Amino acid sequence: MGLPPVKAECLLGQYACIRVGTGPEPLIVLPWINDSLERSADREKLIAWVCREYARDRSVLWISRKRNMPAGYSIPEMAADYASILAKEYGRADVIGLSLGSVIAQELAATYPHLVRRIVLAMAGARLARSTLGIYRHWIQLAQQRRWQELYLDLIARTYAGATRAVFESILSRQDKSLSEEPPSPSDFVVSVNACLRHDSRPQLLRIEAPALVVGGTEDQLMPVELFREMAEMIPNSRLHLFEGAGHGVFAERKDEFDHLICGFLGYGNRD
Repeated sequence: MGLPPVKAECLLGQYACIRVGTGPEPLIVLPWINDSLERSADREKLIAWVCREYARDRSVLWISRKRNMPAGYSIPEMAADYASILAKEYGRADVIGLSLGSVIAQELAATYPHLVRRIVLAMAGARLARSTLGIYRHWIQLAQQRRWQELYLDLIARTYAGATRAVFESILSRQDKSLSEEPPSPSDFVVSVNACLRHDSRPQLLRIEAPALVVGGTEDQLMPVELFREMAEMIPNSRLHLFEGAGHGVFAERKDEFDHLICGFLGYGNRD
């Protein structure tokens, strides 16, 4: 199928949003950690591709975090931002969290249960593994030193597994000049990574009332399998699906299966 209609919007005067599809029912997507690094030239097409199956009869709202967040901005504060958007614009809705977006979605569902109908928690557990902390600190160092090309290439290397990683690395290696350019919101990337380093959702998980789908890959360099299992066991009404051999970029590596799983969970064609 081709890509669905895409429209850039601004919510509450400060939150960039890409609307994919034209359906009457909203589906909220909280994006990954490098959302603030993505350039507008590629952004809309990428988001339309990621969300195309979910936009068959819904409006998918890919909502970025607040720009120019102050140092020390926390995951609970980011969740409160999204709660404000939902309360004022959409009311109770289904939510998909991807990577960092999953961490924020956990806090959103636990603290504002009246706003979340069903929730997909993909590519992140409730906390970071001690073994991965050095990766995140290295990303902060690269961003602070404005070594953008190294940062982008390391993000690709850590995100994808197997053939998908090779394809991305091959494409990016031919775009060295663009990879060296200053990204749109570099300080927000550092704030977001630091927020991840400080946060632990485990004390909140029992408060999640919405049915939850936890999704991950068994070869994720950033999130060990045991942390997906830990989170799924702690959320009262949840189920876990692990894609064998997939990395942190499971949404792209196993796209058809990933989309089918999420559409089934969200009840496409069988809404409550």
